[in-house]
Amino acid sequence: MRRLVILNPTARRASRHRGLLEELAAEPETELRETTGPGDASTLARRARAEGVAELVSAGGDGTLNEVVNGLAPFGRERDGTGSVPAVGLLPLGTGNDTARSLGVPLDPEAAREVLDEGSTRTVDVGRVRGSRERHFVNSAVAGVGGLVERRLPAGLKRWLGSYSYRVAAVAALRHIPRYRITAECDEGRETLRSVAYSVIVANGSHAGGGVPVAPGARVDDGLLDLVVVECGPARKMPGLVWSVLRGEHPGRDDVRRVRVESVSIRARPPIWVSLDGEVLGDEAFRADVVPDALRVLTPRVDERNGDGRNREE
Repeated sequence: MRRLVILNPTARRASRHRGLLEELAAEPETELRETTGPGDASTLARRARAEGVAELVSAGGDGTLNEVVNGLAPFGRERDGTGSVPAVGLLPLGTGNDTARSLGVPLDPEAAREVLDEGSTRTVDVGRVRGSRERHFVNSAVAGVGGLVERRLPAGLKRWLGSYSYRVAAVAALRHIPRYRITAECDEGRETLRSVAYSVIVANGSHAGGGVPVAPGARVDDGLLDLVVVECGPARKMPGLVWSVLRGEHPGRDDVRRVRVESVSIRARPPIWVSLDGEVLGDEAFRADVVPDALRVLTPRVDERNGDGRNREE
């Protein structure tokens, strides 16, 4: 088998594109397998790697891709002898699809389908989080208001509003969000940030929360993570802060701090909820670091993308 498509049938746009999925599964040396519950995508990816499958296609949302990637770990020098890591393609069928945005993969499933055959293979970094357990992420680890939104976001609201549901839920959560006392130790003590903040993002990619450009200009292949800390301030400044973050106009604000790191250890009081690529990890202290050149992904060819990696059709 050359290609395995791992489909989350509960993804927001999965039923709408069933015909596309059937056409893909009918291609030579291609098989489609559906997940039936949490953790299934990781199990399928792990088996595919052991079986020597050349390419995995994650058909679902950010959470499905996150499971696939965690099923493929360990990466790079940490590989455990269970076979080379397959290249990963995306069919963005979920709600937020932020990883596709950060990688420059078209959000339209038909256009993304073409990338699987006509795109190019690109090597990208992966983030690794170590807390009570170890997990990897391709796009972002979001703590604070973002983690709470992921934890509390109703499935019905996601189906109804799509990516806008994250913004609606984030605004609704602001009245109840704790002020976190954050200590972030960067690169083994090179720099330590202490702050009272609403949110902390450790970004490998540029977008999170259903299209919010939380780390404009962040690249998934530079060997670094972008630490973004959204600090608390006077209530009268809150609307302007929220608006600037949603529009990606926050770089340079004195209440948003950004540091590029290889690793960061974060402690918070009260305990802070963390979400990895849309999958809630828990409320705990954690360490994040970058695993360079860990994963091969299928993306549009360079001449189809802008300099920042985004597809021109977007």
